[in-house]
Amino acid sequence: MSNKKTRTEYTPSEEVSFSSAFSAWIENRKRSVKQVTVDRYEYLINRYVIHALGDMQVGSITTSVVNQMLKGLADSGDDSISLRTMETLLMLTNSILTFAREGSDAKDELFKDVKIEKNPYKSLEPDEIRRLIRCAKMNHCPEMLGVLFALYTGIGTGELSALVWDDVDRDRREIHIHSTLYRVRDKDSDDKRTRLEIVDVRKSAVRTAIYPEELRDYVDEFYRKGTFFLTGEKRFMEQRTLSNRLEKIFEMYNLSGLTLQRVNKTFKEGLADERFLTDPYYLPDKYSEISSGSGVSGEDACDGYDDVNRSWLIQEMKNDLKPLRELIGLSAANMGQVIGLSEDDYLALEAGEKDMDWSGFLSLLFFFKYNAKTDAVVDALGLYPRGLRSFMAIEVDKA
Repeated sequence: MSNKKTRTEYTPSEEVSFSSAFSAWIENRKRSVKQVTVDRYEYLINRYVIHALGDMQVGSITTSVVNQMLKGLADSGDDSISLRTMETLLMLTNSILTFAREGSDAKDELFKDVKIEKNPYKSLEPDEIRRLIRCAKMNHCPEMLGVLFALYTGIGTGELSALVWDDVDRDRREIHIHSTLYRVRDKDSDDKRTRLEIVDVRKSAVRTAIYPEELRDYVDEFYRKGTFFLTGEKRFMEQRTLSNRLEKIFEMYNLSGLTLQRVNKTFKEGLADERFLTDPYYLPDKYSEISSGSGVSGEDACDGYDDVNRSWLIQEMKNDLKPLRELIGLSAANMGQVIGLSEDDYLALEAGEKDMDWSGFLSLLFFFKYNAKTDAVVDALGLYPRGLRSFMAIEVDKA
């Protein structure tokens, strides 16, 4: 007598509800996939699909209905809805409906015409990439190294959380990406809580990515064999914790609102040129103007003093004022005294609530340029461009 498990009996029907079809489908899937995968499927369907399709009869779920559901998810603003998640949801929905109608979970293409919205996030502009790289260089930590990995390898947030140092080959500068951190439903909990679980990605998603040579020292600084990449310990860091830590760092560099989804979008669109790592003034040919619309930036805008883009320099100084001050270690009150402002007026200037004139810019430039802690940073930020340097170095003709 065969010991092979038999399929749970199910009678195909167009009239059964999606929720009932899902219950029957998941029972059959338990016989062929790991429990953690089953938990992941249940979590995804219960979180994203049941509320839209659960009470509908299988026969009434059309391409239009599925399209509407996916569009609603894409417009929800939920950071966890990545393109890959959307593709997984479509695959699962297709498999459940096929099973409900035919009694088999064969992957018939029921929804060939369903359109999954592409990643809705906007790629980073060149000035944002430059600011991000400056932020990473001035805030050495595994989290910011992870952001640079995302920018230059496309590694996802869950993959970054699951990454261990043993998967980083420093000699070849390679990252082996084969697992991700998922949130799944906890079967042992009475109140339907979820748990975090590291799961192998599907075979088609396993890949090896090469990171830039310029990151070699950064990698060596934090490398610790046998530990997780983000923590340097035997425990992982969940995505929410990573996002919260990055949010605090980004806030210092006027990068509020920047997300790893936008960083990944930048990589996928081929806009993360490695020259950004070495040239603070690099501007790809694709961009004829910076995001502020001024049409010029930094060194490119300042071939002569008459061509110095004062408004751009003033805005950049305002953007970088807080991190420059904190790099020196001065309080807002002391910084105000340096440039002749009250603490309240200085804080308003730093917050962008008070205008800065050209003389104010020059005062700050003089202070930061002739401080050992910020001298090189000022040059890297493009705050002392070629045209301005030439003018400030005018030689008086000798009689």
